[in-house]
Amino acid sequence: MSRLILLFHKMRGMLRWYKHARTSPYQAAKNVQYYTMTSDREIGAKHAVLVLGMHRSGTSSVAGTLVKLGATPPKSLMAASFTNPRGHWESAALMALNDEILKSAGSAWDDWRSFNASWYTSPIAEEFAQKAVDELNKEFGNAKLIVLKDPRICRMVPFWSKVLNGSRHTIRFIIPVRSPLEASRSLWIRDKIPINKGLLMWLRHVLDAEIETFGRPRSVIDWGTFIVDWRLVMARAGEQIGLSWPSLSDKVAAEIDQFLSPDLRHHISDPAGLAVHPNVNEWVQESYRALLALATDPFSNSARQTLHDIRVEFDKASKMFGGAIVEFEQNLTRSNLEIETTNRERDFLSAESKNFKQAAQDERERLTAELAGHVARTNAMAAERDALQVQLQAMRIVATCSTSVKAISAPPMQ
Repeated sequence: MSRLILLFHKMRGMLRWYKHARTSPYQAAKNVQYYTMTSDREIGAKHAVLVLGMHRSGTSSVAGTLVKLGATPPKSLMAASFTNPRGHWESAALMALNDEILKSAGSAWDDWRSFNASWYTSPIAEEFAQKAVDELNKEFGNAKLIVLKDPRICRMVPFWSKVLNGSRHTIRFIIPVRSPLEASRSLWIRDKIPINKGLLMWLRHVLDAEIETFGRPRSVIDWGTFIVDWRLVMARAGEQIGLSWPSLSDKVAAEIDQFLSPDLRHHISDPAGLAVHPNVNEWVQESYRALLALATDPFSNSARQTLHDIRVEFDKASKMFGGAIVEFEQNLTRSNLEIETTNRERDFLSAESKNFKQAAQDERERLTAELAGHVARTNAMAAERDALQVQLQAMRIVATCSTSVKAISAPPMQ
């Protein structure tokens, strides 16, 4: 059955490619290369669902939902954080590996330029491929259905496709799409990345993810709709990628309802605001509309053509202007590091000041208590002294009286 489903998806993808080839020769050539490289070894007993999306675009909530629906999470899960209180559902080991890959290709996680294509044919790529296989085995073992999520993968889908195919995984993709303005604002809150750069990052991640997954089992989903009605969205996603969710039940559904509470969405932007926002250019707006169109109609040729055309122009612009603003980005990074250092020093001094004030307060309270003890003891001694004086005075009076009585009662002298 699994083999038939995969063959169905492959034939459907080929049909879509054929229709699209008449209007996009570039994409046609790309898909010919993909399908000639595809072989039966991709149809294995293990399945991997890759969650692809821009940072702060709901990939964590989607990955967490997949885990609750029966997919196996990585063993070295990143810890929950203030910005992701319900967890990242992401492998810390694989994230570190992806950072190493980006660095080896002259890039970084917050880069908006295209990934260095020549890296794939370099000797270092094979070295990283072996590392990736080893990490996959450590993180997932022989699990039959795994979920792999890291926004960095959007820019290196060919690498991870090769690694997963080599590990006999059948690959499916789920691409959550969130408003670019919402994602960029959230990124600014978390990492202090300027809105304009965040929008460029959003554009790069979604365009690369879309073009590298076209013609393959995938589901593009509107994250806003997913939060409101995950049952419908995941049912459609399962149909589109040819998977059923093994752990779906009333109990699990109730757990997911709690997991996907509305407060996950901290930053909300309406479509009208997105259209007139001065930081959101036409490429971002058109790409967002096209992706939402694919979420509704996965076979929309007009949406795919729009995304293809924008990516071509965006790549040209990246080559033209990317180098010119490197110095600015480096200065910005240094400034942010200096600000972080200053903030840490300020927090340290503030903590030290609080500690000193607390220590001084504690010492004052100790001395006050000690002084109160001395005063109490002094008062007690004074009271004891006064009592003794009274007693002595009384004794003197008694003695005087006794002498007088004796003198009166004594017989007269002869």
